[in-house]
Parts: sequence; C-alpha cells; structure tokens
Amino acid sequence: MTESNKTEAARVPTNRDRAFARQFALLGLYEWLVNPLSSPEALALIVPSLINQEDTEAGDLTPEEFDRCDQGLFRALLTEAITNREELEAEFSQYLNRPLKQVSTVEHAILLLGTTELRYHPETAYLVILDQMVELAKRFGSAEGGYKFVNGVLDKVARDLRPEETARGRAA
Repeated sequence: MTESNKTEAARVPTNRDRAFARQFALLGLYEWLVNPLSSPEALALIVPSLINQEDTEAGDLTPEEFDRCDQGLFRALLTEAITNREELEAEFSQYLNRPLKQVSTVEHAILLLGTTELRYHPETAYLVILDQMVELAKRFGSAEGGYKFVNGVLDKVARDLRPEETARGRAA
C-alpha cells in the first residue's frame, strides 16, 4: 500500500464528505424509484455514471466529489433504504397529507433517505439529518415548498424514532 493510499484509507470523513454521501444516496434512490433494479450493489455501481449528465439536477456533481464522499455512509444508506423500503415508508407515510403515490419522486426519495438515517444511524444527530434533508429538498425538490413538507414529515418521524433526543432538542 502506497503512502497516499494509507493516508486516504485512514482519512476520517468530514461533514462535507457525509453531505456528499447523502446527495449521491439520494441520486441512487431516485434512480431506483424510477427504474427499480435487483440489488443495491448494482445501483451503487450505476450512480457514478449519472454524474454530470446534462438532463439531471445532479449535473453539477463531479466524479471527484463522488470519490471523496463517505463511501461507507453512501452504501449503507442506499442498501438500508432499499432493503427496508416497506417498513420505512410505513413509518413516514402516516404523516403525509396525501397518498404516497401523489408525493413527487424526489420528495419520496428524500423522505426514504431521511427516515433511513433517523432509524439506522443514531450516531448522527436528528437535527443534522433534518437540516441535510431540507437542504436536499431545496436543491432538488419542487419549488412549491417541498422542503417545508419534507421538514414537517421528518420532524414527526424523528419524534417517533428518537423521542428522548427530540425532547432534549426542543428543551434546549
């Protein structure tokens, strides 16, 4: 192993690396919701090919950002969301103000991603997750306040999945 490979392998992911991982996981989940594939592993291989496509909102993401993203978080979020889709959708669907079929694909993917991280990644503060999902909704979602919808639904999901943490957050 070369010295640069050792440095790269030992590098601790930054907040920015994790934010990129969420963006790429969202891209993968969106693609999967539109064109379901057989496995999360196959989808993880497709995501890099979607980078810089002119017809996607992700057109400004770069291969370097994909290489830099927290690959472990990217793969975990993608795999957990796809593997546990029905359970996760049941968790957030109870807070929708319309049938899931009427939710845009982007917002559906963001809700799936946010619920996945809230359920399976307690090491990340719920407020960080909500903030990141709202930012993704602002960037990729509808201009008609989709980010408010995402925030409202995920805030309720967080109260269910992390009652002690959300109570502390509201008391602060």
